[in-house]
Amino acid sequence: MELQHRSSSKLHVIKLDVRKNEDIESARKYVVDILLKTNSELWGLVNNAGISMFMPFEWYSTFEVLNIFNVNTFGPVNMTRTFIPHLRRSRGRIVNVASAGGRNSYPNSLIYCMSKHALVALSDGLRRELAPFGISVASIEPQAYRTPLFNAERLKQNMKASFRSCSEDVKQAYGEGYDERLAEAMITNVYNDRNGAIVRNDINEVVDCMVHALTAVKPRHRYCPPEPLYIIAEFLLSLLPSEIVDGIFNTLLAPLSFNALSSK
Repeated sequence: MELQHRSSSKLHVIKLDVRKNEDIESARKYVVDILLKTNSELWGLVNNAGISMFMPFEWYSTFEVLNIFNVNTFGPVNMTRTFIPHLRRSRGRIVNVASAGGRNSYPNSLIYCMSKHALVALSDGLRRELAPFGISVASIEPQAYRTPLFNAERLKQNMKASFRSCSEDVKQAYGEGYDERLAEAMITNVYNDRNGAIVRNDINEVVDCMVHALTAVKPRHRYCPPEPLYIIAEFLLSLLPSEIVDGIFNTLLAPLSFNALSSK
């Protein structure tokens, strides 16, 4: 409860696991109680929960796939369905925090990208469905930021544990120690500031988008921090043949695939 003590008395901190229907219902009752006591209306819902694991597609267990979708996709679905009636009364706002991976599919993070593609689709569809009720829906699609989601040490641990759980056939196909080499290569390319890290440090770039989506008179449908760098990069990628785009993504996010595997 450190956050509660350090913040405004208007801030309410509650336990909420978006995978659990009972937690969502408990949160709804808590919010309704506050609204009744203060004679207020619910203005906004921000779906920000997200998890990921970075590794080749066939290393994921069924449990890991379902867990990522339960947090990143079905969590926002169930939260939104629960609170739409209250937002309809206020003609309020829904903000879904998706990802750049909701528009592209990156190697070694396919399950995460799949879950975020679904969230982008939810945002686009809801925006059109709920427009007659005056509810605004925005999608925030950040590039990678230095948060617990993109933690280098956790990446290595998860990749090692998942590789150990793979079938012998998969282990043999990739070769002994591939998990460690891939993790180190990804960390060097994605996290290393000296190499011009892809992962950015200023999370306020994302928070500012949330604030704008909730408070602006005319919120945007889509936010892509960091701007304008992300928008320019996305435009340039859209002009390139898929073979070149594949080469760029593989070099950055699957750096061992060709030189370690195709030579076998």
